[in-house]
Amino acid sequence: MYAYRLRFFASGWNVFDFLVVAISLLPATEIFSVFRSLRVLRVLRLISMIPQLRLVVSALLQAIPGISSIFGLLVVLYYVFAVIATKLFGSAFISGLIWEFRVVN
Repeated sequence: MYAYRLRFFASGWNVFDFLVVAISLLPATEIFSVFRSLRVLRVLRLISMIPQLRLVVSALLQAIPGISSIFGLLVVLYYVFAVIATKLFGSAFISGLIWEFRVVN
């Protein structure tokens, strides 16, 4: 900041870094503890600096619709097996408590 003088504040990322560091130097109170978690967001600066990383992030964002449909399919499958398990082992449960399950020969 000393080398750039006022040109330091020309970049939005530099202003963000300045605010995050300034907040982290303040005494720890409940109000500023939320803002201290913003230090993690400084890593986002790499996305704008490295073109290959920007390509990877955009590919991940484009994959979200496909991943969400797979997740939906897994939820339906989990629900089906939960219904099957309820039908098979429902007699072993009474009001949320598991009774002793005995295998009948």
